[in-house]
Amino acid sequence: MIYTNRLVTGRFDFLTDLEGMLFDAESKRRLLERTQLHRILANGRTWVFGEEYTLAVDDRGLTAVLEAHRRLLGDDTPVASPVTDTDDRTRIVDLMLSKASFGADRRHHLVVELKRPLVRLTLKELGQITQYAIAIVKDERFNSPQVTWDFWLIGDDMDSIVEELSHKPGQPHGLYSPGQNYNIWVRRWAEILEENRQRLHFYREHLDHEPPPDEGLEGTLSKYLPSPMSPVSPVSPESRNLRAE
Repeated sequence: MIYTNRLVTGRFDFLTDLEGMLFDAESKRRLLERTQLHRILANGRTWVFGEEYTLAVDDRGLTAVLEAHRRLLGDDTPVASPVTDTDDRTRIVDLMLSKASFGADRRHHLVVELKRPLVRLTLKELGQITQYAIAIVKDERFNSPQVTWDFWLIGDDMDSIVEELSHKPGQPHGLYSPGQNYNIWVRRWAEILEENRQRLHFYREHLDHEPPPDEGLEGTLSKYLPSPMSPVSPVSPESRNLRAE
């Protein structure tokens, strides 16, 4: 219980800090996508996308996604030729997460494309995540009846075209393209933060915890970014404690 209390308190504090980085006018102007936001999340904080997921690929190409996909299914066969998109280009995926379900006989993969707060989601960004999805689902080497995929494009805001395409009548909120074994979603950070707070709501009522005061972007980054001499660990001790509980 002590470990759980510490974990929940730490997560509430992180959500508060993340919200400041994403929405404070000065912080969002200066926050970098790949070297700051991406690294903070990859360093043991992918729980914001779902507690059940584990990190499989971090800032690697589509070929590495195929290798991770095979490895998770128990296949260590080397990849003979690279995976490319419909333009025959090698693409870099921000994060690939995976979870086992139905007694571990099925798997679900989640590919996340992060955008810094100042980037407004447009057809350009939507085309990027769609390229990833089509490259994967059309490559027969990924074919596996027990695996489904989600692709998330995440940003602070989106233009009216992306808003319209991802909020269609009769479809779940944010769903852009449903496929046979995959879905492409457009998500706002505000929604993800709120979902996390809802998951922790029960604990919040019992902890009576107040988040610490805002420390500014530099102070926040120094708490969550690994030092230059420290290796990045995909799983934090806090996450291990939660699973142990």
